[in-house]
Amino acid sequence: MPLIPAHSWQGWYATFDRFDDCYEFGWEVSEATNVEKRLVSVHEAPIPSLFEPVRRLFTPQHAAALLVLDAGSVDAVRAIAARFGGALQQWPAKPLILPVMSPEEWGVRPPHSCQVQAVPPALELYLP
Repeated sequence: MPLIPAHSWQGWYATFDRFDDCYEFGWEVSEATNVEKRLVSVHEAPIPSLFEPVRRLFTPQHAAALLVLDAGSVDAVRAIAARFGGALQQWPAKPLILPVMSPEEWGVRPPHSCQVQAVPPALELYLP
């Protein structure tokens, strides 16, 4: 089996004032052959600010691109973000996701297929 070079994957996000700029940024990063990436995901405002565990990273006015990049590609992506008026930030080192949350703590309704029972530790999945 041939070996390939290892990657130092890192989480990053970029924020933009306009979704059009965020979209164009995501498209360019996705097509860039000089950028090693695992994830490029763009989100229109206010969607990024609705995710309760990471709410503090975003404002309701900003579109955001979530990225997983190789450490060697960060400078190239930072330049692309700047060209579209965005700011590239590294994902926080500590996980922001809370362990067990009630539906009220989610900030949004949990998926209809996931129901947490009052008797711990029960989790039932109802698949359609």
